[in-house]
Amino acid sequence: GRHLVGEDFAAVARDLAARGITTVEQLGAQGGSNGGLLMGIMPTQYPELFGALVCSVPLLDMKRFHLLLAGASWVAEYGDPDDPD
Repeated sequence: GRHLVGEDFAAVARDLAARGITTVEQLGAQGGSNGGLLMGIMPTQYPELFGALVCSVPLLDMKRFHLLLAGASWVAEYGDPDDPD
């Protein structure tokens, strides 16, 4: 699922720091649209891994996205937030 994207991204960040390629303080990332959602996940689940993050045009309201203008078209991708399953 989608949660693996965040776990994978965090693993790459950890590896870059562990190999001495960069430091956590110097590591930054940028993402837009679905990448913006990923950038929104990083500071909440992995705040210790990045010095800076840029989040562009993200979809962050996963409980109400289907009520947005184009949101109904995203239900197939993200699931229906009104469906408890």
